[in-house]
Order: sequence, then structure tokens, then C-alpha cells
Amino acid sequence: MTVDSAKCKQCGKSFSRKECGTTSLKLHLKSQHSDKYKELMLLEKGNQQNKPQTTKQLTPLQECKKQLTQTDSLKNKGSWGESNSKQKEIDKLVAEMIALQNLHFNFVEGVGFQRLVQAALPRYNLRGRQYFTNLLYWGLSTESVQCILRDKGSNMIKAMSTANFTDANCTIHQLQLCVRSAMETEEFLSPTLFYYTHVLFFHRWNSTYYMMERIFKLKGSLIMYSGAHTIPIPTADEWLDLKKCIAILKPFEEITKELSSATTTIASVIPLIYTLKNTLETEKNKEDTSENFKLIVTKMIHNISVRFQDIEHNKIYTIATYLDPRYKLKFFTEITKEQVQKEILGILGCSTTSHDEGPSSPKTPRSQLPSTSSSTYSYIQSCLAEILSANDEEEQNIGGDDDDTKRLTLSEKPLLWWNMHTEYSSLSTLVRQYLAPPPGSVPSEQLFSAAGLIYDPLRNRISGDKAAKLLFVKYN
Repeated sequence: MTVDSAKCKQCGKSFSRKECGTTSLKLHLKSQHSDKYKELMLLEKGNQQNKPQTTKQLTPLQECKKQLTQTDSLKNKGSWGESNSKQKEIDKLVAEMIALQNLHFNFVEGVGFQRLVQAALPRYNLRGRQYFTNLLYWGLSTESVQCILRDKGSNMIKAMSTANFTDANCTIHQLQLCVRSAMETEEFLSPTLFYYTHVLFFHRWNSTYYMMERIFKLKGSLIMYSGAHTIPIPTADEWLDLKKCIAILKPFEEITKELSSATTTIASVIPLIYTLKNTLETEKNKEDTSENFKLIVTKMIHNISVRFQDIEHNKIYTIATYLDPRYKLKFFTEITKEQVQKEILGILGCSTTSHDEGPSSPKTPRSQLPSTSSSTYSYIQSCLAEILSANDEEEQNIGGDDDDTKRLTLSEKPLLWWNMHTEYSSLSTLVRQYLAPPPGSVPSEQLFSAAGLIYDPLRNRISGDKAAKLLFVKYN
């Protein structure tokens, strides 16, 4: 045998071995010398059996990570029972997936999903659509309902009273009614200004406000355009009136946005309403405010006072404001302060004579109060910050003693503050109860749009009750 060729010892025939292999010789033996080929096969088989087996030793960690085959898994263990905790956990996750992804219930009976679950979790007993559409017990009782927000319709008030639920007015709805009442007066807009805003409706006053703001911003362009085209243009006095309208409506627009935020709590209602009235009073007393606008502002202030006259006597608002470390007792009279403290002590089951045992109310020196020059504050927030920093009197607290706890700035989160300060654990139940309700029904009204996503061509016959349950699960 050489590098390029191999010679058969039986017949002397030479064969090329370009790849340096012996395949050509084996094929020659198999076809021409079958007895020698059998001897060769027996010899190779014996050598293979005598070769020592070298297996890689697995570490304990690798042994734990070793994945069983589906056959081994089914052979070693059976399916989970209905009472198995892992079975219940997977059932819950599948139900959440249906709700969160807006899937139809038939999804769990699809061949592809069943194959996936069988391959990933052979021991899991996949439920059918009927299991996920029926939920007998939600674990929610009427005692779990802390507060229901409603409008001020007599039917809604009667319904909440009959059902014996704690309820509160939607603050945003009340503000809209105050603005609409003022904007419907004849003195609010001159005929020329009404020409620019008549395409809007007063029941959507914020659209009118945005239109006014845009018109005033384009004042220069409109005046130049009117020089080349015959269109009515506001006079100098009417431009001033437009500017005054914007100044009057701006606090309402900012407060509406603030109260519509998903992170705002009902604790902000009393401070913001107080600030709104204070801002309107300031606007009314300005020298450039005409008599007509003074009448309009006076009417707004009167409407606000009438519609929000009971909030300082409603514990839903007062206790929430007290528990908010940004406000505390700042916006209460001495009588209201005492009433709020007694109300909290009564809920906690404390006597009014044991003031020294209760947690103290958060307080801060005036130097720690929020700066009114912060560019992150809106106009109404700046006004609120000024009120908080002005005339900072000594505030009473449940413990009756002053402490060094700083008042939070307006940009800080009260719920996060309570979560970090575990020393006031006796008030944690009250915090969860009274700082949970939102000031308005905007988050709930947004669910109407979300409900439209539940119905699709594959789920167009779902009942309203099941759709409501899916919506509840998805957003909770």
C-alpha cells in the first residue's frame, strides 16, 4: 500500500486511494473475495466491542437541568389532579391570557394550542371553553366596594342610597356644569367672536377654549389675511375680551386635566376647588376685567360654591385630604380639623383622650414647601403651591404634637410615601380605603372604548355579562 494506491494480497490488483481511504478495497473484497470480507467484518465487530466505553460524567446541576422526553415524563408521572396547585396556577394563567389578549374562548380548543400545551406541559389537563366561561365565585362582596362615583342625577343618588353604597359626585362632571352655565350667558362672547367659535358646542367647552386659544395665537396672521380678503375680524376691544375669556377658562381646563389623570386621587378635590375659587377671585379683581366678565366670574364662583358646598362635610373628601401628605389640614377650618381628627380616631377605635398614642401628621417647615417658580408646574399648580406656602400656621395632628416630617411637594406621590413609611401602619387601612377612589369617572368611561375591542367577528355573540367579566379581569 502506497499513498496513492492499494494492492489486494489475494489477486494482486491495485486500486487508487485518492482520499487516503480503504473503501475501494472493501468493495473489492465484498464482490471478489466474500469469505475474506466476512472475516474482516467479524474482526471489526470484535474490536468495537472490546473498545472501552467513554461516557461524559454529568454534574449534579446538569443532571437537574436535563430535560425529560415526553415519553419519560408520561411514564414516570400521571396528569395533575383538579386540586393540584400547579393545575390551578396554569388554569388562572390561561384565563388571564384570554382576557388580556382579547382572545375568544374557542382558542383553548384549537389544535395548535392543544399541541403546544401537550408538548410543554404533558401533565397539565387542558380545560375546555366551558370551564373558562363559567366562574361561580368572584370573591367580591359589597363590603369590598369602598366608593362609587356618580353624576348628580336624582336617579343615581336614589340608586346608591337604596343599595346602601358609599358614593360621591364626579368632580369633573360638576366642573363642566359650572362652565357651561357661564358660557351660555349672552355676555360671554360678542357676535364677532362667536362667528369664529360657533362651529363648536358649549357642552364641549374645552373645544371652544382650544379654539379661542388658537385664534388668539394666530392674531397677527388673521389681521394680515383680513387686509387682503373681506372677512370679519375682531376689534381691539374684542381681542382683549378673547384674552380675558382664555384667562378665565384656563384654570378649569388645567384642573380638568389634573383630575382626569389616572394617578390623581380624590384627596386633590378640596385643594384644587379651593385654588380654583381663589384664582377666579383674583381674576375678577383685576383692573382689566370688565363688568360683564365680573358678572360671569361671579356666577362661576357661585356655581362652584353651590355644587361643592358639601365636600368639607363629606368624610370621603376630608379624610382623603388629611391623609395626603401634600395637603394635610391646610385647607380646613378649625372646626373641620377637629371633626376630621375625631372621625379618624373613631374609625381606628381610639378614644379622643388618647391623642398621644396616635401617629402624627406629616409636617414640614416652610423652607421645604414646593417652589412656585418650578417650570414643571402648570398655572393652577403654581397657584396651589403659593397657597400651600402662604400663612403656614401650626397644624394640629392626631398625636397632638408637632413632628419633623416634611410636607411632600406637589410632584411627589402620596401612595408611594405611605408605602415607604411603615411607622404609620395603624393608618394603612384608611390610606388604602380613602386614597383609592379617583376624583372623576374618566377612567371608568374610558372602558367603553376598551369594551369595543372584546367584540370581534370570532366573538360577536358573547353575552354582555361575560363581556363585563372579561373587561373587569383585563383592567384589574
